[in-house]
Amino acid sequence: MTTGVIEVRVLEELREYHNYRIQERHDMGDVWRGGAWLFLFSHPNGQPFHHEAPCQWFRNFILKNKLRYIRFHDLRHTSAMILINQGVHAKIISERLGHGSITTTMNIYGHALRRADQAAADKFESLFNINKTEGQSKPPVAYGFLLTIKTTRRTGGLLCG
Repeated sequence: MTTGVIEVRVLEELREYHNYRIQERHDMGDVWRGGAWLFLFSHPNGQPFHHEAPCQWFRNFILKNKLRYIRFHDLRHTSAMILINQGVHAKIISERLGHGSITTTMNIYGHALRRADQAAADKFESLFNINKTEGQSKPPVAYGFLLTIKTTRRTGGLLCG
């Protein structure tokens, strides 16, 4: 079972729907077919959906609304890609997806993480290009500090200046 944080708005919607389903179960009385279970997503009489039902519903939704077709499972990949593009750490994405190891996440989404890393590097570099266009001949102090750290890692020495 995967555990994780649910957005407050989604959690509120789920609570409201859960309360609705409790009332619906009570109102159905003997017609209820869910037994002691209260599936949030089931037929109105409480009988659980067939495991393909959400996929079928999603396919119909896509066709009805003339959207580009993607599989229901692709929503999982879409979620991961959105998180990557928002700069969320790979370990957090791995946990949200329920991967047993961050290695699984890296194997599946490593290409996207590298692109996001390159985009971050490009944005960082653009800061220095702005300074050049403003006529600054010397890089900002922070740049020199970051360069020193990076160089120190490679050489094992300490740079001054």
